Amino acid sequence: MFSVEKKHRQKKKRWKRKKKRPIKETVVILSLTIGTLYALAHLYFNSSSEQNTESTFNMGIEEEQQPQTLEALVTRFIQIHGGASNILQVQSILASGEIATEEGTIPVTIMKKRPNKLRMVWNRPGIKVTVVYDGETAFRLLEPKDNSSSELEELDPGEIQQYAAEAQFQHPLLQLHGIDPSFEFMGQTEFEGRMYYQIKQVSESAEQNKLFLLEIDSFFNTVLIKRSFDGITESITHFSEFREQDGIQFPYTIEHYSGNSLSQTIRFDRISLNPGLANSLFQKPSSP
Repeated sequence: MFSVEKKHRQKKKRWKRKKKRPIKETVVILSLTIGTLYALAHLYFNSSSEQNTESTFNMGIEEEQQPQTLEALVTRFIQIHGGASNILQVQSILASGEIATEEGTIPVTIMKKRPNKLRMVWNRPGIKVTVVYDGETAFRLLEPKDNSSSELEELDPGEIQQYAAEAQFQHPLLQLHGIDPSFEFMGQTEFEGRMYYQIKQVSESAEQNKLFLLEIDSFFNTVLIKRSFDGITESITHFSEFREQDGIQFPYTIEHYSGNSLSQTIRFDRISLNPGLANSLFQKPSSP
């Protein structure tokens, strides 16, 4: 049996005090929530024959045998999480909750709309931060709560690329642009005392390997591990507390580790699908 990682026992450890992060570095990873489903759904469609129908996804789900191929694994995962038709019909998302970081707890609202629009609002202590991305350009509006002057700035190309990855629906989990990823079913592994199926994604043009772990018993608890090509673990993301929303299973708790240190925990209290978001929400805010 292949072992992917020593248990990072620091999971419940207090965060180490670090230099306060600039606003631009606190990026919510909601894209991983729907992104996991989209990436695997499209992986299935792109890797199967022309007979890709919803009925194909229903084949063998009730059977007790464990998946032995990538196609069988993706088939079961997609069906358990709501079915390909439901997943691919999601046109927009509205989510709200809190991010717990070393700086404290921050209320957050996230809006996403196909194909690649994003709006994120943080209510940090003393300041409200809004970031919008319309598919091409991105802006950040800083509104101090002491009624001092607001500030509107256009983001630089590096930041735009970061938020563009957050906004993607088709393959946001991969965060690869213009690169066709390759996947490999790696069998089973033990991680943090649980058994998982593992799917490895490698691209010659990328600087990271990604490993998706799907819990064998339920197919709900999910882990994403990012590693550099020299084997160093760069980040680990845990998805848990799944709930059904409009027929699709969503994780309401997401824990993100930088290396082995917990950097942020996201807890959603509401996720709405296809709420009818106006395009104006994603346009450049009015100048202060």
